[in-house]
Amino acid sequence: MAAAHLEGLLARELERFAREHPRSRALAREAEESLLAGVPMPWMIRWAGGFPVFAAGIKPVDSMGRGWVTAYNVPVECGEVVVHPGDFVFADFDGVVVVPQAIVKDVMEMASDKVRREDSSRAELMQGAYLRDVFKKYGVL
Repeated sequence: MAAAHLEGLLARELERFAREHPRSRALAREAEESLLAGVPMPWMIRWAGGFPVFAAGIKPVDSMGRGWVTAYNVPVECGEVVVHPGDFVFADFDGVVVVPQAIVKDVMEMASDKVRREDSSRAELMQGAYLRDVFKKYGVL
């Protein structure tokens, strides 16, 4: 992706974030008066949306708990990715993967196969096999 495209995407996301979290934005501005960069710990300075979302519970809605369910089982857009009902969504600290429903079974089979090869690889390495030989045999470490 071109840098200009990424910059435009980031700008749109920051604008959307600010629109969707007005109360959190206000609280973040208040916090800046008494906390370093508005946060209790220095490592918390970087925010994905330009300011923190103050939330409690299992969903990061605005701090006043304003959130409305407008529809169920409909496609949603996250950034520039459309996620459809039935798609498999996996997320951790490193990122998010969306697997379309039509290929979930194939992806799970491939992932399971890779785990089996990694387990076999690990077992052989623990018994003293050479790294080169193990990788040649399983294609993974």
